[in-house]
Amino acid sequence: MGGNVNRRADPFAGQLFTAAVAAEKSKMSDILPEVMAMAQTRTAARKRVHTARRTGRRKSNNEKIASREDLFKHELKDIYTAEHLLMEALKKLESESTNPELARAFAKHREETAGHIERLEAVGESIGEELEVEECPGIEGLLEEKKTFMAHKPTKEIVQVFNIGAGQKSERYEITSYEGLIELAEKLGFSVAVADLSANLAE
Repeated sequence: MGGNVNRRADPFAGQLFTAAVAAEKSKMSDILPEVMAMAQTRTAARKRVHTARRTGRRKSNNEKIASREDLFKHELKDIYTAEHLLMEALKKLESESTNPELARAFAKHREETAGHIERLEAVGESIGEELEVEECPGIEGLLEEKKTFMAHKPTKEIVQVFNIGAGQKSERYEITSYEGLIELAEKLGFSVAVADLSANLAE
């Protein structure tokens, strides 16, 4: 939880950071040794996430990607699936939060995610593409990282610290995905998509 969190560029990360400081500052000196002991495991898990992003396959990803429009549809399906996975993940993060302010931050993000899904479906309709939940190797990698972490039987306090980082990582995945989609939509002249995707990014 360093002081370099860009809360202006990443509002949700800022909410998590503020809540975490209030909840955990007095406990940090006690839990720091345990955090450091788990650092190696987390680093290895991150490497597996990166590998999943490079090599993961989707269930119905046999279509050829040969144009910007093909790539746009591919990335649209990816973020659509990501948002659905995050809906469930955020519910779990909320239930694991012992700090009320942090729990509210996760609950608010979950509500926003439901709106994101609706806008993505509208984007799909605007280009004649029916979206379905398939696979998202990037977010699935983060979920797998959480499972690996929990196998170490961390304390509730440490789980909360881990969840803050997990929330920030998933948020950055979304931000990067939306930025790429908006750029593609602009080049393709998809004005409806640009508007809805920009609304999701703004949240």
